[in-house]
Amino acid sequence: MHPSLQAGRLTQASQGMLTAIMPQAQLGAIVEVERAHHPPLMAEVVGIRDESCTLAPWSDPSGVCAGATVLLVGAAAPQLCEVKSRGRVVNALGEDLYLGKTLTRTTPHLERSDGNFRQRVASQARVHSGIRSVDMVLPIVRGQRIGIFAGAGVGKTTLLTQLAHQIDADRVVIALIGERAREAVSLASDLRQLPTWEKTTLIVATFDEPAALRVRAAWAAMELAQQSRAEGAHALVLVDSLTRWVRARRDLSLLAGERAARGGFPPSAFAAMAPLVEAAGATQSGAITAFFTVLLEADAMEDLIGDEARGLVEAHWILSRALAQRNVFPAIDLRASLSRLAGDVLTDEQSQVYRRLRHGFALAEELQEAQRFGLYTPGMDAETDAVHAAMPVLLQWMRQATDETHDWEDTWQRSVQLYNQLGALP
Repeated sequence: MHPSLQAGRLTQASQGMLTAIMPQAQLGAIVEVERAHHPPLMAEVVGIRDESCTLAPWSDPSGVCAGATVLLVGAAAPQLCEVKSRGRVVNALGEDLYLGKTLTRTTPHLERSDGNFRQRVASQARVHSGIRSVDMVLPIVRGQRIGIFAGAGVGKTTLLTQLAHQIDADRVVIALIGERAREAVSLASDLRQLPTWEKTTLIVATFDEPAALRVRAAWAAMELAQQSRAEGAHALVLVDSLTRWVRARRDLSLLAGERAARGGFPPSAFAAMAPLVEAAGATQSGAITAFFTVLLEADAMEDLIGDEARGLVEAHWILSRALAQRNVFPAIDLRASLSRLAGDVLTDEQSQVYRRLRHGFALAEELQEAQRFGLYTPGMDAETDAVHAAMPVLLQWMRQATDETHDWEDTWQRSVQLYNQLGALP
């Protein structure tokens, strides 16, 4: 045993959680559990009661036994090195999944929230995504926190890949949490073909990994972005998905002895979302623009995690299964989606076009429902007739291929044309 390491003793073990007597341990500390005939097991302190602490293992705990020595090896998990991790696919511990190299650093950690009120700024410059419907109706502001809400199979990951490629950022960090290994390999393959790969890091924590690593993956992504922001850069963070991250937090909290409450989730699972989301944003030095995907059960916004997340982000994009089934991609429901910062970046002229287009999308949805039930008759209402006449143009305006990019000038000109087509609307 290294003489400088503080030691404790393992008292209880299960497949997902360990308990040790360790008076010196602090929440978030990293320990090493000795095992006979196995390499030491790394674990994280996730709960403390008296002199006993609860440990979440970072790998399969097979081989541990009661009475085993537990060594305190660090106050927190090591951070990924920002420079070395560029153009890499890594796990939540900073290990390159292709080369096997460890890309961590031992310098002091940044604060996880990085939320010093005096360092924050209210808004930044506009960011263009190259996606026509987004840039006109859901404008992105540098440092904004955005939620992408959808059920399974409606194009969330494809949309994230577009954003990673097309948004102008100095640094791109993607956290893929709770996915199958096959999807992770496929996404890594796609990203490695993009010209932006050299400034990108993909952090992978698949669904079969311990909950502690799935939780750590999102924070590892945010810590990388915080390093870039502190140096004055604009970092883009994409977390897919926030839902699976909260479920991992739930698993840790329940194993640590916290009682389940609303929907089977302990209170801390929801409370943990706020610091993660707030860690993004703009400061006086740089900015982190962040996207969080949220899986909705049965495509319903009443989903518990979705309802909580919508109150934390500054824009919510709702992906529509009905649009996806009509082959309209990105399948963003522009009637139900909203950017709370749109008014900060749109000029008066742009706001006029913005309002008419949003009105047109709302009427188009109502018109489609009326047509399904045979309730629409041409000539009954001038506004509805205008939308009916413009429907092919409107759908074409919304539809955009994944390899298709539009600069702002082109987006604006096409939006003005659609605005004129909907001339009967206010």
